[in-house]
This record gives sequence, C-alpha cells and structure tokens, in this order.
Amino acid sequence: MLVATNVGASISIVSGVVAALVATLGVMGYQNRRARLSVVRGAFNDVVAALASDDTRQQLAAAVLLRRFFDSSSELGIRDLTGRRRTPYAGEALSVMAAVLRGLPSGDLQKLLADGLAYAPTLERADFQRTNLQGAYLSPRQHDGTLEHADFYRADLSGGSLKNARAANAVFYQARLRDTVLRNADLRGANFYDADLTGANFAGAQLEGASFALARGTPSELEPFLDSERHYVSGAPAPAATHDRPTRPAVFLSLPSHRTAIQEGVCDRTTTLLRQEGFETLRLPRNEYPPSDAFSEVYRRLSGCVGAVVFGMRQPQRADGEPSPGATPWTHVEAGMAYACNLPLLIVRESGVNSGAFDDSVAGHRTFFLDVQDGWDDESFASAMRPWLAQLVQS
Repeated sequence: MLVATNVGASISIVSGVVAALVATLGVMGYQNRRARLSVVRGAFNDVVAALASDDTRQQLAAAVLLRRFFDSSSELGIRDLTGRRRTPYAGEALSVMAAVLRGLPSGDLQKLLADGLAYAPTLERADFQRTNLQGAYLSPRQHDGTLEHADFYRADLSGGSLKNARAANAVFYQARLRDTVLRNADLRGANFYDADLTGANFAGAQLEGASFALARGTPSELEPFLDSERHYVSGAPAPAATHDRPTRPAVFLSLPSHRTAIQEGVCDRTTTLLRQEGFETLRLPRNEYPPSDAFSEVYRRLSGCVGAVVFGMRQPQRADGEPSPGATPWTHVEAGMAYACNLPLLIVRESGVNSGAFDDSVAGHRTFFLDVQDGWDDESFASAMRPWLAQLVQS
C-alpha cells in the first residue's frame, strides 16, 4: 500500500491549509458568529475543491482534512447560541465523503475517505447506499457514535471492520461483506437480506432478530440459530467460527497450456517462491479436464486451496497453426471461480494483456496485480508478491 507514503507527502499541504484557517479565524475572533460561520464555509468549499483536484496529493490531503469538520474542538468548530461548541459542516462533510465513495475505485483515496467516516459525531441513519467501503474501519470513534439504522444497501464492506459497532437495525440489503469483521457488534434487528457474507466474522455479535433471508455464504456456526424464515432467534452472543487449516496449504495456479520459455520461467519463479514460503502448488492441466461438467472439477481443486495465481500472457502468432500461448477462455473462468471461492487472488500479467479477468477494474478486495517486467530479479519479484502473500497467511 502507498497510503502511508502519499499521506506523508501530503502532510505539508494539510498543515498549510490548517495553519491558514487558524490564522484567519484568530483575526476574526472579535467578529460575530455569522462571520465565523462564513469562514468555516469557505474552508469547507476549499477542501471540497481540493478533493476534486487532479493532483493526488491534494486529494489525499483533502480526505484527511475533511475529518476536522467532525471535530467541534478544532478550529473548524464554532459556538452556538447556548455557548456550546458544535461542528456546523459535519453533515455536509459526511455527505461529500459518501457521495465520492459511490464512484471511487479501491485505493489510497478510497481508504482514507472510508476510514474518515468513523470520525463523524454519529452515523445513525446515514446513507451509505452503493458506497465502496472496502477495508474501512467503521466503528464510530466518538463516544456517542452509532451506526443504528444506517443504510448499506448494495455497499461493499469487504475486508472492513464493524468490530464493537452499535449497528442495531442497520440495513445490509444485498451488501458485500466478504471477510468483514463484525465481532462483538450490536446487530440486533439488522437486515442481511441477499447479502454476501462469505468469510464474515460474527463472533460475539448480538444478532437477535437479525434477518439472513437469502443471504449467501452465511457462516455455518450461525445456522443452528436461524428459524424457518432465516431470522436469528438467540439472545446469546454469536459463536466463533472453527477453521481447520491444512498443515501445508496449497495455492491453485491457472495458466495457459502453451507457454514460451520466458513465460515458463515466470511460472517456475512463482512456484519456487511459493514453496519457499511453505505453500504447495496445484494445477489443472488441460489433459486432465473431464469430458463433461468441467466446472465441478475446477471447483473441487479450488476448494482445497488457500489462494490462487492467474497468469495472463501474450499470445504470439504461430506459423504452424498450433494454439498460441496466452490467456485462454478457461483462464478467465478459473479466475472468476477463484474469486467466487473467496480466495486471495494474484493476477500476473504481461504487457498488453488487459482484458476480461486481467482488466484493471478487477482489482479490489483480496485481488492483486503483478505486472511482469523485463530484467526483474528474484528479490524484486518476491517483493511485488508480498501484499498477496500476506493475505494467504491470514486465510
């Protein structure tokens, strides 16, 4: 992740903006409340403008600075008529963050904005429909903060955390909660209708009255407590999951049947590194595909793995009419099935291979790209694989 690097580079920008605001508000300290509110409004408009900038550092700085509009004790808070400090633009800041997250791909800016939501005074009844909240830590940081009745319709919370959150009656209708941590959360009366709960952790959560109707990947440990209408009927905390990890876990390799010598070297380098890290590798050679129901055989092999590597390789023209090396239709199928099995997915691609399963838009929760470069040594190759390997250890 480049978040720390980019945020560090943007600290000077954030500090400069904040310093200017403090100076302005100090000069206007003698003026009336309306004048101070005008200054805060101007600061808010400036931050929103920076968020829309083409400069990545300004965007990251704005994402950090938006959080200050939630802090009544900061220079962006003012006193109301009763003398109590409040945050006049907290609601607007929350709305802007949610709106941007509706069309933002996963990455540094998305993560900063999503994490920033937890600083809001409250997220009660907040509208997070269709937002990208992958990897976000959403448990409110304010003492009175809550997610009760929040609406996460079709939101993506994969890899995120609502640990210890108060989210009674929250709506997760058709939301994606792959590997989401919901430990010890209050989710009584929550609606998980048709949600994807693959790998979600509900250990210790309060779930009485929650609906799991048509939910996909509902953890098996919750099943004994669901009635005929898929409502959770127990008032006791949800049990923890039990996982039996194989002694030497396997990684599935999806690669084209025909490969050049250079491409074969990339595959061998990957296999060697995985074995050094303690993983076995598993393949499904073309000559082992069954004559019928091939999907079942792919699924059988994937279901015993903890991760998958999909190779996308160029297809040079061959004069002999034989099949060309490259990504075959089956490579795309195996990539999709690996993701459906919730396996950490590493997509290794050569330059020019960028369609279907190898398109940039595929990147996201537990899906990583490794672009093969000429002249890479083993150390560079291993370093590029580290983020994905870290996911294997957690699986």
